[in-house]
Amino acid sequence: MVVLDAAGKSDLQRFGLDGPHQLTALADGSVLGVGTKDTFRLRPLAKKLDALSKVMLLPENQVFGSASDASRFDVFDASAGHWESFSFEAEPSVSSLWLPASTDEVPELKRAHCAQLVDGGYGCFATGQLWRFYSRGKPKSFGTCGVGLPVWRVFGGPRADQLWIARDDGRLEKWWFGPPPKRLAVLQLPWTPLDVAVQKDRLAVIRIIQERAKPKELSLVVLDADGKTRFEQSLHTNLDDETTSVELELREAEVAVHPRRPWVAVRTTRGVRLLNGLTGETILEVQ
Repeated sequence: MVVLDAAGKSDLQRFGLDGPHQLTALADGSVLGVGTKDTFRLRPLAKKLDALSKVMLLPENQVFGSASDASRFDVFDASAGHWESFSFEAEPSVSSLWLPASTDEVPELKRAHCAQLVDGGYGCFATGQLWRFYSRGKPKSFGTCGVGLPVWRVFGGPRADQLWIARDDGRLEKWWFGPPPKRLAVLQLPWTPLDVAVQKDRLAVIRIIQERAKPKELSLVVLDADGKTRFEQSLHTNLDDETTSVELELREAEVAVHPRRPWVAVRTTRGVRLLNGLTGETILEVQ
């Protein structure tokens, strides 16, 4: 794990991890990492990781840090409609396995796509409907949200009653929960994105530049909420004809947008780059 200080006040840090981890931010600025073998927390400005009890995590599980309570986090199993909440105040079990503080069966959210909202709740898309859900509560349907191609990702909007939906054809839709739900905006990207990040009304997209139907290069595109392109920048990832190399580049490419500052972070096999999301200027780059 590579930790960057965009303000340049501390040195870059690298931490060796035992296998891949899901990383999520906690309300106090800490980073929580949950893997199949171990769990850790990195506190702000800390020089070492805090080892925590192991969490039973399946590959399809999704980890969410609470937006309002730094002492807890949630794990969602969409395949089973199973929601677990964990508390840092809980005592570890005898086996050192971290047991959830509460467990909820939410069959309404089976195979759902969920995102955390700004009020700490969750917005979900399942069975063609928009749902609101709070940990330790029951999901509430706000009705259907139109017809379109399958949804592959959802993102929280600038308000707690809004949700972004990404469809398979590169269509991004912003919805108001209602009731009834109302589509507030539609952005039809001219290409299918490889990865998308949305924070409030800032959008960043990794796209594949095609040539004769073959992937050629990856590019970062940052847009306004109305779909106007702020800038597009090559990620210098020329894709050759070796299948394994192309698959690796496509699998590693990832983009994230800072929730408050105008920063965009992008990762490829070449490393991590942090950019000013307004100008496209590179702030930091690490191999």
